[in-house]
Amino acid sequence: MADEPITQPDPSTFVERWNRALGREDTFYKLAQNGVGDVIWLTIVGMPDGASFFSFDDYAVEDRLLPIAERYGRPDDRTNEDRERLTRYLYLGYDGGDNPLCIDTISGGVIQLDHESDFQPYGYYLGSSIGHVAEALLIFEETRAEYERADDLDQTDKDALEERLISDALTRLKALDADVMAGRNFWSNVLNGPYPFS
Repeated sequence: MADEPITQPDPSTFVERWNRALGREDTFYKLAQNGVGDVIWLTIVGMPDGASFFSFDDYAVEDRLLPIAERYGRPDDRTNEDRERLTRYLYLGYDGGDNPLCIDTISGGVIQLDHESDFQPYGYYLGSSIGHVAEALLIFEETRAEYERADDLDQTDKDALEERLISDALTRLKALDADVMAGRNFWSNVLNGPYPFS
């Protein structure tokens, strides 16, 4: 991970910037309880209902962040060793394959666990904080919206625009959170995939 201190994103304008980028007013799932540290993002802003890739609706129903072992099964379903290993992960949301996004209470970062491999880290580090994940999602949504507005371009120009937008988005993501661009990189994999904006 990078040695520079991580700058926390400013939540005060996030909802407005998100809704402007998407051209609609999304619901934001918040925690009613007072958050401390990184979790304060969830009490002030919340996470968007209309996010690509991930869903964040479960924690709002529970109004708390559940330990991953509690969210996926009963505590007595696991060995003491597994319960101890999983204690550090608080459930934040999930992807389309029901792989949980978790706050790692030791690092403070947000990672993805593989539910089919006994909740081992999937390898994707999504952000240094909840706010960083939200801001990364916003960068993606802004980039996709700009691409979609270019429907009137011929294919050659649209391909050139896509290449420029992807490069710009990756640069913005690295400036936001250098740690998220190291190792197995979710955002780079999405943006450099065959159909990044579909």
